[in-house]
Amino acid sequence: MFNILPHISRRKLSIGLLALDSAFFAFTDPAKVDSIFLIFGFMLLAATSYLLIIKLCALGRVYGLQFDRKSHQIALFSTGILISLMALQSIGELTFRDLLVALPLGIITYMYLSYGRSSRPHAV
Repeated sequence: MFNILPHISRRKLSIGLLALDSAFFAFTDPAKVDSIFLIFGFMLLAATSYLLIIKLCALGRVYGLQFDRKSHQIALFSTGILISLMALQSIGELTFRDLLVALPLGIITYMYLSYGRSSRPHAV
């Protein structure tokens, strides 16, 4: 996601995204705007969640947790689960049962896909 604009530093991109979030969510009334603005806001929320999870993985490195190349995968899976649960909550369909199913299913899927990638022989 951050390789789209290689000449802009991650810090500037983070500050810009947070400023855009603040402006968009401060001046938007969800009851009065078109659905395209709600979709844009949801995409902003997904990008901000991804950025926050990447930063949390970087903070975890300070405390000894090693996420070297897997932080991108962890951030994508976590953002997908988080945004899916927020989508269900926004339409009033989130139940406790959904939480009990989504979180273990996401963990199992992540482990399955990461195991599949690590067990393949690397091409030379």
